[in-house]
Amino acid sequence: MASQRNLDELKKDEALLLPHDLNYDAVGALSDEDREHLKAHRPVSIGHASRIPGLTPSAAFLLLKHVNKHKERRTSMPAGSR
Repeated sequence: MASQRNLDELKKDEALLLPHDLNYDAVGALSDEDREHLKAHRPVSIGHASRIPGLTPSAAFLLLKHVNKHKERRTSMPAGSR
């Protein structure tokens, strides 16, 4: 279950755009049901994902963490290795 802090973070970052080619199978700890909801709706933002009927707040938070983690990785790579 998502904590109040996690829910606050989701609300703060609801405008964060999701990569159009996001691989939902690579998002750790999502249930198969949550993955299916995400694949069916292909949300464009965290806010959109958090409003998908049947998607848990915890799943939306896991998605947020996954996207932020990979965004940090891409921006911290040396220019020649991108």
